Amino acid sequence: MAAIGAFVALLFIAGFHSVLVSGQHDVDALQVRLTAGRGETQMLRMKVAQLESPQRIQDLALGRLGLKTPRKVAYLTSVVLGDPTNPVPAPGDDPFGPTTP
Repeated sequence: MAAIGAFVALLFIAGFHSVLVSGQHDVDALQVRLTAGRGETQMLRMKVAQLESPQRIQDLALGRLGLKTPRKVAYLTSVVLGDPTNPVPAPGDDPFGPTTP
């Protein structure tokens, strides 16, 4: 009876070990996929950084798209509300229509 019990116990341990090995195999496969995915993500991030670089965009605009660099850049001046030296005129009847000086 003891021999049969020991055999059943060893059979149970072997089955449990088989389940553990199979589970470990799945975990190892997922780990390999995760590592590969991380490497691919890093490569794609570097590619995005290269594509978004201002120098590359300017080169494309000037070369392939035929755009030209402006000769003169005009900046708008800011207006502070309530400034007595530079008052802002109130809008007329139609604030979205043409302005009259």
